[in-house]
Amino acid sequence: MTDTDSQTEAHYRRMLMARSPEERFLMGLRMCEAARATVLASLPAGLAPIERKIALLRRYYGSDFGEEELARIEGALRLCVARHERSEPSMPMVVALQAPHLDDGGAIIESFDRAVLS
Repeated sequence: MTDTDSQTEAHYRRMLMARSPEERFLMGLRMCEAARATVLASLPAGLAPIERKIALLRRYYGSDFGEEELARIEGALRLCVARHERSEPSMPMVVALQAPHLDDGGAIIESFDRAVLS
């Protein structure tokens, strides 16, 4: 559904495409950061860092995975965080979850920084 007339939509697209690829990329990053901040603000106060990550996982991907898959991913995430905290707590951690059934057939990659986890 769209409520934007085709002339306005074409004008907006021309304006976007007039920007450099780097500018468009940064615009996308800022939109993702704004969406993440909105989701984080909607979560209950006082959640443990790992619980915040799990809540983000469920909010972002809850409709892409069944409950069984979400539980498996959640368990793997908890295990990765625990292992990371025991081994290299000062280093950033990257978790890649294969998600072949998603539209792009790719992986979900989440980067964790110790400041976010603690």
